[in-house]
Amino acid sequence: MQGGIQQAINQMVPNDIQIELRHLYVAVGELLRHFWTCFPVNTPFLEEKVVKMKINLERFQITKLHPFKEKLQLQYLSTNLTSHIEEMLQTAYSKFHMWQSKRMLRKT
Repeated sequence: MQGGIQQAINQMVPNDIQIELRHLYVAVGELLRHFWTCFPVNTPFLEEKVVKMKINLERFQITKLHPFKEKLQLQYLSTNLTSHIEEMLQTAYSKFHMWQSKRMLRKT
């Protein structure tokens, strides 16, 4: 079953798009790995790092992911190939906002 799905994707998506998507996955995976290693945030160093990593994730989304999505739309590829990456980023943003909210409550 899985082989059939992969084969269909290989036929639908041009090879250069598949390669670029793989590179995006590697890059976001590395950024997310650094982000998640900051938790639990229990030192000033980790506080600084988690903020920097969130900024880096946002920068990645704007400079790499959005242009890739636009490229897909220009090539009339209706398949949303980036939804999983966006979901992973959204999970990280949610965790960051939860941490930030708890941190603000502790300071008041």
